[in-house]
Amino acid sequence: MFRIAVAFGLLVHTSLTRDEEGQTPPAAQCLFGAFAALACALAYVTRKIGLEQLPDPAPGTIVSALAGLAAVVAVILVSRRQRSSLRDVFRNLDLWIVLSAAMVSEGQILLFAALPFERVSKTAMIASLEIFVSMFLSTVVFKTEGRPSSKSLCWPRWQPQV
Repeated sequence: MFRIAVAFGLLVHTSLTRDEEGQTPPAAQCLFGAFAALACALAYVTRKIGLEQLPDPAPGTIVSALAGLAAVVAVILVSRRQRSSLRDVFRNLDLWIVLSAAMVSEGQILLFAALPFERVSKTAMIASLEIFVSMFLSTVVFKTEGRPSSKSLCWPRWQPQV
């Protein structure tokens, strides 16, 4: 855990220094990732607490899915860009999107199933391997992305795709 914390600190330090274009990204861009990590950490802890009250992973998974749906609805009510983005997902629905949705659901079900049998810290560490597996698959196996850089920690500057 100490080595992971040191590596994370080095990545944050590097990401706050000048990028390839000589610009320093605003620190606020990196806060988005930190808040996302905090939300995930709280989710692990509250899932474990919830499973102590109702020891079946299926209801927890549906509650998680409904919470995600509520968050999406809240965002699309206030953001025109996100509404458009959501419409585009369903307009461009293909096998890969359906497959990825199924895999995310399977991962959530398995996570809920593992939590009653193991400590939150151990379950979260094992689940966090998804980051490294994703990087390996996208860069080495499928070759859909370049090698991750220190800028990976910061919120990307979205560019409209033509």
